[in-house]
Amino acid sequence: MDTGRRIDRRRDAERLVQRAAWLRPDERALIEAVFGEGRSCTDLAKLMGATPDVVRRRVRRAAKRAGSDLFGFVASRRDTWPGELSRVATKCALEGATLRGAAADLGVSLHVVRRHWDAVRAMCAAEGGTP
Repeated sequence: MDTGRRIDRRRDAERLVQRAAWLRPDERALIEAVFGEGRSCTDLAKLMGATPDVVRRRVRRAAKRAGSDLFGFVASRRDTWPGELSRVATKCALEGATLRGAAADLGVSLHVVRRHWDAVRAMCAAEGGTP
């Protein structure tokens, strides 16, 4: 039994639960239930009236996004950025919106969203993160 691997998993789970504060409420609840409370996707699926595969997929997507360097970068810096840049970064990195979806939600052009998103990714990469 590799206790080091188990400790790493526990640390990663704790980090995900902490970062869940920046996720959408539905995703936050899933991450906290699975990684914080140790509930199974099968149990959650029964409560939600969904299939376990759907719940697993949603948990996996939210966990992948919340565990990324870009997510942490945006979460820790977005309050220091100008309004539109911060809103685009929040929509795309923290909420997981597509560029088109962010443009529609924010009422700006796709070009504006793409320009801001490229700037955020470049800032993250400049600090050694993976955009």
